[in-house]
Amino acid sequence: MNEFDPLTVLGRLLRGWWLMLLLTVLGALLGRAAAVFLPPVYVAQAEYYVSFDFDLFAAEHHLENIVSLDLREPLGAVDDLIYADEVIAAAVRRLEAAGLSISEAELRARIRLDRYYTTWMFTARATDPQTAALLANAWAQAADPVLQEAYGHAVAARSLSLELALLETCFSGGDLTAGNACAGTDFASAAQVSARLAEATARLEQERAAGRRLDPAIRLELVRPAEVPAAPQRHALGALLLAGAALGWLAGLFLVLSGLPRRRRAA
Repeated sequence: MNEFDPLTVLGRLLRGWWLMLLLTVLGALLGRAAAVFLPPVYVAQAEYYVSFDFDLFAAEHHLENIVSLDLREPLGAVDDLIYADEVIAAAVRRLEAAGLSISEAELRARIRLDRYYTTWMFTARATDPQTAALLANAWAQAADPVLQEAYGHAVAARSLSLELALLETCFSGGDLTAGNACAGTDFASAAQVSARLAEATARLEQERAAGRRLDPAIRLELVRPAEVPAAPQRHALGALLLAGAALGWLAGLFLVLSGLPRRRRAA
């Protein structure tokens, strides 16, 4: 095995500097050519927004002020639904209905989903502008009805919870007349009160499950569907030039350290 000799390496670098420079320039030129000849890329973006009724949120969670609000759990519930398998499957069906055949794995790979606090951005890139808009909208528009349905159940669960609290408070004394006056009801017997409490309790559990952890203090909105992009996104010329130059330099370095070009022997 040849031992590492710094002087030999330095000598090769000094003899082959021109080759490294030549390949670096050629690499940069290839990067420039790639920027010209690569197919255009169109970018489309849909925006989904979640807002909060902070006073209601504080009241629901028994917080003294909105300074102590922790929104990680309610935002996490929204996130879970957006990424749910049923949403992805619905997005694929939307695309198939529009004439674009794609698998669920491809959909996840072709759409970038970013969250900026309470805003979700669905970004799609494609060589065709119509396809880019279809991809971005498919996921966002498939998520919206699932979120809205779960939100409706969350609101219903809150309503039932308030009703149960009112009935339990008003009829806790066992006075049917006073209880009806307090709750604004017209139960004819204590048995009817018990039946209503049991029914409301069972429905509350169902609505909570169907609400899928969504908080009734949120508001959901697809604020900006993706539009068909009018112009392609420019390729990053600087990055392509730098990448080409770096690859050329590395190729030159490899050749020089391998012993090329070799010194001509005397005749």
